[in-house]
Amino acid sequence: MKEQDCYVSQLDQASTVWFTSSTKGIQPVEKIVNANYTRDTKDEVFRKASLIFSQSIEDYLSKT
Repeated sequence: MKEQDCYVSQLDQASTVWFTSSTKGIQPVEKIVNANYTRDTKDEVFRKASLIFSQSIEDYLSKT
């Protein structure tokens, strides 16, 4: 997984698009206006990314 710039045309090929936030965690994008993007609700990459993100927050908070 990596953060990168992308073009709207590339989003049509993505299984899942999401945003990260320190206050809201990982939030999947459900719809993109004027794009042929359909979220794959069973996407394993998103599930793993969400788990890793949550664990890293928990680890950080346990050290403070």
